[in-house]
Amino acid sequence: MKILITTEQINTIHRIVKPLEARTDINELSIMYNSLIEDSVMVRYNSYAVTEDGAIKMEIAYRCINKKGVETDCLKKFGDSFYFVIKDYQPINLSSPTIEII
Repeated sequence: MKILITTEQINTIHRIVKPLEARTDINELSIMYNSLIEDSVMVRYNSYAVTEDGAIKMEIAYRCINKKGVETDCLKKFGDSFYFVIKDYQPINLSSPTIEII
């Protein structure tokens, strides 16, 4: 199955990921694709930090990118359906031969 990604989506992915490279609290970063929602690529990342009182603070961000490169918060985009939709997203490797940049 070919996965079509636009250059605008690639540019937005780069804009999201570039500032994360310098952060030491990012433990997981995934670029994901949902074949059922053709225009949606997702960047998902986790950050963990220990607070002053010893508690662990975790943040998980889900950023959806449409074919025009417009970035939105996936939680807001899908609302109450988000956790049903996310199960259909699969991690992708942008250097994979199944990826075609249009």
